[in-house]
Amino acid sequence: MLGPLFLALEETTLVALITSVEVLISLAVAYLLLPELGILGAAASRALVIGLDAILSFYVLSRKVTLELDLSMIEKTFLSGSIMAVVVWAVQLVHYSEFMLPLYVLIGAGVYLTMLRLLKAVEDSDLDLLQRFLGKRLTPLSSILKMILLPSHTNRVEH
Repeated sequence: MLGPLFLALEETTLVALITSVEVLISLAVAYLLLPELGILGAAASRALVIGLDAILSFYVLSRKVTLELDLSMIEKTFLSGSIMAVVVWAVQLVHYSEFMLPLYVLIGAGVYLTMLRLLKAVEDSDLDLLQRFLGKRLTPLSSILKMILLPSHTNRVEH
C-alpha cells in the first residue's frame, strides 16, 4: 500500500521485507481458512493482509517521516463504507441476481456518497486535489462530485 513511498525514500530492502512478511502471513492464513471457508477464506486472508500492510507500513514510515492521521476522517469513511455494505447486503437479501450487479453497484455508490455528504467528510480542498489529479479531461467528473458531496454555498454556515 505504501510501497511507493518507501521506494521514493530508497528503502527497497524494506519494501522487499514487508512484502515477504505479508506473503508468508497471507499464505498461512489462506491455508487455514480456504478448506473451511472457500472463497470467503481467500477474501478474509486478503483483507487481513491489506490491513496488516497498512498498519505495518504506517508504523515503519512514521519512524522515517512525520505522519499525521485524521482519525475523524477515517471514522467517517469507515462508517460510510459500513452503512453502504449493510444497505447493499440488505438489497441483495430482498432480491439477488448476478444480473442485478450494476444496480447493486449504483445503490452502493449512492449510499456511500450520500453518507460522505451527510457526515461532511469531504472538503473543498479534497475535491480541488482530486481535480488537479484528474486533469482537465475529467473536470466534469470532479464537478459532479463537488455538487454531490459539498452542500451548496447558500446552505453553508460561514465561520
